[in-house]
Amino acid sequence: MQKVTRFFAGLLLIALWSGCASAPDPTCVAVAPEKTKTLVKGTDPGVQALQRRLYERDKQIADLKTQLETLKHIDMDVRINKKANLSSSQDPSR
Repeated sequence: MQKVTRFFAGLLLIALWSGCASAPDPTCVAVAPEKTKTLVKGTDPGVQALQRRLYERDKQIADLKTQLETLKHIDMDVRINKKANLSSSQDPSR
């Protein structure tokens, strides 16, 4: 249970950092950076290693943003279905 809480807390932090914490915004799209733009040939191997780590981190953040958006949609569907089930169970015509 604690791991799940930490996972969702981490997703929330990523969403807040990205500015996509509100309702789905069509202008907020998670895109992995292009590797060709970040890696420069002929530079120091230490710099290249850091660039690779940065690229991988950005790619992971993009993946987590996509997962977060999917979870938001699932949550929204569950809430809508829950409301629909509550209103149909309270329907006096049944």
